[in-house]
Amino acid sequence: MALFKKPSFHFEPVASEHRKHKGEVKLPARGSKNACAYDFYAPADCVVFPHESKMIWTDVKAILSPEYMLMLNVRSSMGKHLISLANTQGWIDSDYANNPDNDGNIGIMLHNGGNETYVVHAGDRIAQGMIVKYWLTDDDDAGQERHGGFGSTGK
Repeated sequence: MALFKKPSFHFEPVASEHRKHKGEVKLPARGSKNACAYDFYAPADCVVFPHESKMIWTDVKAILSPEYMLMLNVRSSMGKHLISLANTQGWIDSDYANNPDNDGNIGIMLHNGGNETYVVHAGDRIAQGMIVKYWLTDDDDAGQERHGGFGSTGK
């Protein structure tokens, strides 16, 4: 009888040579005991001008068991300010962590579709991430290994 191995998940700072900001890294955390997602925090102040997209690097990576992913969405409270993720949703694969390009640094691309400048302050909660189990088809044959960072599998 095979023993069930519990999946393992955690967040940790990326290696210092891959950090985009100085100072302490604030790891994602849930806001309450029944929250399904982890809040991601802005590491520094940032201005997003009207109709502009801006990448905010969190200096955080997600360590995920295979067949799990991290799904990122903009916080609902930011939606009232016309801020959204530029690609509407972010998906972080389990093999993104520890890649040689950026060590799995999670970047959150915000887009300001409104007509007013939006200021993100260091420590603001800017996105939420939920860990999700995904399934593979019976005939799946993807055997390639990830060799890069952000957007590398689409090259």
